[in-house]
Amino acid sequence: MSKISDDILKQIQSEIDRIGEAPSSLDELNKIAANVVDRFNNAPKSDFEGLSPYQMHILLHRPFSPECIVKFGASTGINVADKSPVVKISLLIINAIIAQNGLALTKGGKLPRKIVDAIYNLNFHSTNSIPGYYKRTLNELDYAPAAITNALLKLSGLVIIRKNKLHLTKAGKSAEVDHMMLFRSLFTAFSTRFNKGYLDGYGSDTIGNLGTLYTIYLLNSFGKKRLEASFYARLYFKAFPELINEVTYYAFSTPEKTAYDCFLYRIFEKGLLLFGLVEIEFEGKDYFDRKMYIKTSDLFHQIFKI
Repeated sequence: MSKISDDILKQIQSEIDRIGEAPSSLDELNKIAANVVDRFNNAPKSDFEGLSPYQMHILLHRPFSPECIVKFGASTGINVADKSPVVKISLLIINAIIAQNGLALTKGGKLPRKIVDAIYNLNFHSTNSIPGYYKRTLNELDYAPAAITNALLKLSGLVIIRKNKLHLTKAGKSAEVDHMMLFRSLFTAFSTRFNKGYLDGYGSDTIGNLGTLYTIYLLNSFGKKRLEASFYARLYFKAFPELINEVTYYAFSTPEKTAYDCFLYRIFEKGLLLFGLVEIEFEGKDYFDRKMYIKTSDLFHQIFKI
């Protein structure tokens, strides 16, 4: 029996004890149970940092719906989204599609090396990572920002492949003009359809893919202060503790440490940093020694309404 089911059963029994007599019929028992479940679903939970189970359910399964606590804010100007690296990378690809009347892909269906080099030369990681994190790039899969952006453009329906060329869809042509629309389309795809295990070997099918908007909720609550990134990993796995055992880990690590590393890499390094929603600083001599620190960017608070 799960902890939640056990808690609900205890509350049902407590309600029966409060009434002072056993239910006289199954209908009466069902009514008591329904009232208890309704109160439970709408009561704030410490494991969810103040969200109720109902709010968490909407966050997970109906993202960006009218009832969802995380929403995109009203547009604050056509150029606001231009601060986002994923928008800059997307526009580089989109402009190449327009200039060439369709961007020819490699035989493997990847971006041509010339485009990947141009994306790499945007120097996206220069102020957000350890020097030398990416030392050179040869093709799309050598540089995660290029590979992820290409995947997001397809998932969002902004581009389509015909005869091994990338072409803009009608939505893509609109997004080329409206960069806030471009950002929202890409982020919606990232948070709802993109497999965040792409390009890593952690083994979990769920970590990061579940609860992306919950991380946005946490960042809205705590992100203005520079905090060690493990703070967010701890809160994420407090809400979803069963995910810790999904990872593939090695003798020199533990399931918890590996799960934390998986979450931080997928959500922050490969994701929210690419969108320009967080600022990341590293302290330490090398990759294995480093500590990651997170704070929200100005763009984060212009994009979301929570």
